[in-house]
Amino acid sequence: MLELDEPAVQQELARRLAAPGGESGGVVWVKDGDEVIVWLDSLTVRLEPGTVQVHVDLESGQTGRAPLGVVIAVAEPQAQPSLLAVTDDTARGDERLAARWGQTLQDAVWGTLLAIAGEGAAGIAATDGMLLLRMRESG
Repeated sequence: MLELDEPAVQQELARRLAAPGGESGGVVWVKDGDEVIVWLDSLTVRLEPGTVQVHVDLESGQTGRAPLGVVIAVAEPQAQPSLLAVTDDTARGDERLAARWGQTLQDAVWGTLLAIAGEGAAGIAATDGMLLLRMRESG
């Protein structure tokens, strides 16, 4: 089993959310002609038993800068390893940002967690301050 603390998960998430060679402060996401700034310097990760919580500020011309949060339910440490997760219908925060960018942020966070786990992962779990990655048994 591999363990990553909150700062390590936060650093990897910020790296993957930024465009290659992007700024560490903010990065522009473009989707169907709409643009939003994702302020990576505001990114926080909180790990609790069975949950991964990610908050980051997004900014658009229509909304200004506002926080958006994603909560992903994963396995608890003692549960059977799984790569399934459950989340809200959309992100938490400003309704306009959540409606337009919430699903994109959720997908980016979950995709990053899967990428961190890698192809050999059997499951992702969370406990206080730690992301637990269970690997498949060789054999």
